[in-house]
Amino acid sequence: MIKINLLPQQAAEKKEKSEKGFALFFLGLILAGLSVYGVEYYYNDILAQLKQEQGQKKQTREMLEAQVKKVDSILTELENIGQRVETIKKVRKRQGLPVRYIDEIVTHIPEDKLWFETFTLNANGAISLSGIVLDNQ
Repeated sequence: MIKINLLPQQAAEKKEKSEKGFALFFLGLILAGLSVYGVEYYYNDILAQLKQEQGQKKQTREMLEAQVKKVDSILTELENIGQRVETIKKVRKRQGLPVRYIDEIVTHIPEDKLWFETFTLNANGAISLSGIVLDNQ
């Protein structure tokens, strides 16, 4: 089939230019859309990676917080045990003192001249004695 152009030369050129303009406009529009889609895909991929890293770090943090709580409880338990040991040492140290005091008093007083009725030892270590004596020596 043969095409015959009945339009004047300028009108035909205008029509061709307008068709080329529309084609270039749609091609630019398609390229812009593809660019926007590509950038969105790229940033969505980065966002997914960051969310995955955030989830992993959150799990690691929770695990480490649990371990820190465990260590803190162990440290407080050790501190309590240390305090108990110190208390036991103090009690053991003071436990033998009344026996030593009585032994020293009994060895230094004359027999048959002094009788004790009460003997008390305060927590401060003060001794209180009362008894009967035969003479005032």
